[in-house]
Amino acid sequence: MAIFQPMFSRYSYSDQNLMLTLIRPGVEGHIFGTDNLGRDLFVRVWVGARISLLIGITGALIELVIGIIYGGISGYKGGNVDNIMMRIVDVLYVIPDIVMMILLIMVIGPGLLTVIIVISALHWLPMARIVRGQILQVKEQEFVLAARTLGASHTRIIARHLIPNVIGPIIVRLTFSIPGAIFLEAFLSFIGMGVPQPLASWGTLAAAGQTQLIAHPHLLLFPSIAISLAMLSFNMLGDGLRDALDPGLRK
Repeated sequence: MAIFQPMFSRYSYSDQNLMLTLIRPGVEGHIFGTDNLGRDLFVRVWVGARISLLIGITGALIELVIGIIYGGISGYKGGNVDNIMMRIVDVLYVIPDIVMMILLIMVIGPGLLTVIIVISALHWLPMARIVRGQILQVKEQEFVLAARTLGASHTRIIARHLIPNVIGPIIVRLTFSIPGAIFLEAFLSFIGMGVPQPLASWGTLAAAGQTQLIAHPHLLLFPSIAISLAMLSFNMLGDGLRDALDPGLRK
């Protein structure tokens, strides 16, 4: 729906009709009704799905790459290297998220790319800790010692033997990161630092809808349902991927 519905809709996400503002769902062919500028909410929800899912998935994948590399090196090396790398993570944890978000947005400027960068910069720390903790548990097992004895390189041991055996918790964390990124984008949009107008994301739609909650609840209802269904879908997808990719669960 996010890919094809806006392409074949007779309405554009930015088309305004001030004669049809804030109409109820189902009236005049507007399935989800219209907003305060007469724009069709149905097509805006699906255009918002494109942007929100792009932000969530891209931010989570960047977080995944950084967290696996950083946490994998820290856990595998151990000793002083591990201590130094984890103290850096602890220092970054001390900085309040809102301060880091505002600083990054002020330096880079608001926009879609900025939102993705901000989300990636904030969310890789928990991933790195999870990967590091899992690697510490696995790296002394017999199959890792056997790989070292056979002369496998450090990179191969991490990529071929360690990461596949800790993929379950990583996938679970990733599935939480995507809806978390969507909610963070909604917060940034609420304070005016998210996706710029006239682009629509689920966050901007929900932020606009909450101001009309009493009189026109459909403006908040439909973006909220979309966010909830996306969260449920990614959690179910994560469970399936964990079962498929975790070597301990394979038959």
